[in-house]
Amino acid sequence: MIPKIVLKLLTIIICICATLFIGYSLWNDSNVVQFLVTQNTNLEYHAARSTVVLGGGVLIVVCILFTALQVWLFLVLLDCFSLIQARLAKESVTVDEIDAVVITHGHPGHIGNMNFFGQKPILFHSMEYVGRRATPTELKDRPYRKLSTNVEVWKTPGHTQHDLSVLVHNVPGYGSMAIVGDLIPSEAFLAEKIDLMAEESVWDSTIKRQNANLVICMADWVIPGHGQPFRVMPQYRQKAGCTRLLAQQRLLNA
Repeated sequence: MIPKIVLKLLTIIICICATLFIGYSLWNDSNVVQFLVTQNTNLEYHAARSTVVLGGGVLIVVCILFTALQVWLFLVLLDCFSLIQARLAKESVTVDEIDAVVITHGHPGHIGNMNFFGQKPILFHSMEYVGRRATPTELKDRPYRKLSTNVEVWKTPGHTQHDLSVLVHNVPGYGSMAIVGDLIPSEAFLAEKIDLMAEESVWDSTIKRQNANLVICMADWVIPGHGQPFRVMPQYRQKAGCTRLLAQQRLLNA
């Protein structure tokens, strides 16, 4: 597979070459281009020349704008870690203060930049990775793992077979918050039963709904995979059958 940064660089080179070619053709009053236009249309020579100049000018502007966009994206790829650091700084957090990284699921949009945390424990499904070393965790034999007094990681398969959700308790002003990846893509998944990820290959939609209901019963707020954080409303708990679900979960954990 060709790295994204190489593809982006090739795109920039192609855009620059296309812009230069079109500009050169217009500057030198290319007879070849005008001939092709007159042969394939009913335009006279002067009308064809005006069409070539106008169309070429539009193409040059489009190429320049597209090239500028690709250059900007290329620079973001080159220095994306500074963006991560800036976002962390807004929350008064440094990379050194991060104890572990949890991967909610293995889709590309949710595992980017893991290389910046190579020496941190990375939790994925029932395994913990540090560098090249992989160690099974208690998630291999039980549904959740306590990372600290207030932080738990739960196995919540459905969107993929290896989904994890993070449950953080006693968050000031919010109570318990759940970070769920694409298990719950957005609030519409609960309010309107619309799954934004339905077009993707969902591993098991029934299990996904069951585990989403379990999270709803344990959390006061949810941070979804592709939407704004939202409060768990009473009607969501009612639809999820929280009393029954939590009773079953207590029996399983006993």
